[in-house]
Amino acid sequence: MADIEHIIMTLGGVRKTARACDVAPSTVQHWKTSRRVPRWHRERLLTAYEARLALDEQSASDGAAPSSSKNNPIMRRVGE
Repeated sequence: MADIEHIIMTLGGVRKTARACDVAPSTVQHWKTSRRVPRWHRERLLTAYEARLALDEQSASDGAAPSSSKNNPIMRRVGE
């Protein structure tokens, strides 16, 4: 698993990560502080992270700047 701080940053911060994982922001903050994500949250977190990476990769191959998760239909689907 990638570093949790990197994942949170990639997803747009603590609040956006919390929305994507359907948890409270304080839960994500705890993951960040403890540098551990409980097993039962990992799948949803990694799904959101991989979707974000795929979008950034697609944007880069199209020659566009990475899109913000605010206007991103995939991120909205995973809880944005």
